Order: sequence, then structure tokens, then C-alpha cells
Amino acid sequence: MLVRSTIRLLLLLTVATASFALTVIAADAPSEPAERPAKPERGRRPAVAEVDREAVGFARTHHPELADLLERLRDANPRAYRAAVQDLSRDRVRLERLQERAPERYEYELKLWAMNSHIRLLAARAIRGNADEVRPKLQALMQERHDFRLSRLREERARLTTRMQRVDATIRELETEPPSDADVDALLTRVKSRSPAGKAQKNALKGAATESNGAVPASEKTGPPTTDSQSQTDLPQD
Repeated sequence: MLVRSTIRLLLLLTVATASFALTVIAADAPSEPAERPAKPERGRRPAVAEVDREAVGFARTHHPELADLLERLRDANPRAYRAAVQDLSRDRVRLERLQERAPERYEYELKLWAMNSHIRLLAARAIRGNADEVRPKLQALMQERHDFRLSRLREERARLTTRMQRVDATIRELETEPPSDADVDALLTRVKSRSPAGKAQKNALKGAATESNGAVPASEKTGPPTTDSQSQTDLPQD
């Protein structure tokens, strides 16, 4: 019965977790010839090497112990190493895209990923047989993750509550103040004033207002005004 339970637990673990368990076991077991990796396709080696470098570098930055295990797994079990790196690469790409689209969520998701990675690693070590030694650390990490997620959800609830209060206030305002005739008239006035015909009429009204104030149009001005001395000089002498 115990053997069947262990097998079921191993099947539920992710590929990366299984790879970690193999690495830990291989550290104490007699060394065996590593499985020869399949020859990569022509032109694929640089791309694969780049994926490996970026994935391991990501682990080195955010979970150094995971990076050490991956490097040991590269020689001990190339097939498991490839599966673990591909899984890690998907997580890295997802987080990098999230950093561009939603920076406010990136820090949360990155920290949650690191917590999950540590938990998976300890769970893989527990499979090795020293569960009593690992259990307290695993319990502490799971509690930390629990509190972290709970805190985040409470913050999200507070944010949504504030938004819902604003939405409710807008709903009450719309329910108590339906569109009136004055609103329709104001809208038509704005639209008319912005139309070409409305602008021409507005300019004409401005011109009429200027003339009513006593201003003489520029077209009616025949020249400079004459002074009194000029008028006397122009008169015929006796």
C-alpha cells in the first residue's frame, strides 16, 4: 500500500519535480554512465543553447539552488534535464511578458513562482525518504505561501470594493438624473455651433455686433482725416 501511494505521488509531481528527485538520489548513488543525448537537428544547437542559458540564468537569479540541480542533472539525466529546462523556460517567458503588460502583477507572480519552486524542491527531497527532516521546512514554506496569497487576495478585494462603490455611486446618479429636455437642447446647441453653418452664423453675429457699436468698416475709410488747419488752407482767398 505504501509503495502504491508513493507511485501516485510521483505521478502527481511535475516533470521538474521528478527531475529534482532524480538529481538528489543521484548525488548519493553510485555514478552510472549518463544517457547519451540525442543529436540535435542541424541549425537547432544555437537556439537550444540559448534557451538553456536563459532558463538556467533565470533560475540562478531567483532560485540558485534550482540552477545547481539543473547543472548536475544535465550530465546525470539529459532527458530529464531537457524536460525540466523547457518547463522552466515557459515560466520565464510567461513572467517576462507579464512584466511588460502588467508590471504591478509581475512582482507578485515572480515571488509566488519562487515559493512554488522551493516547495517542489523540498517535496522532491521528501520523496527520497527523509520526510521527517524536511517536513518542518516544507510546512513553513507552505504557510508563507498561504499568507502571501491571502494578503494579496485581501488587497485585491479592497481594490474591487472601492471600485464597486464608485460604480454604485454612478448608478445612483444615473437613476436619479435621466436625460431632460434641457440636456437635449444643450447637446443640439453644441453640435450646431461646431458645424460649418453654425460657425459662419457665429462669425456673422460677431460682425453685426461690431457695427452696432459704432465702428466704421475698413472698406469705407477714404483716407487720413483732415485737420482744421488743412481745411482753412484749402479755402480760396479773397
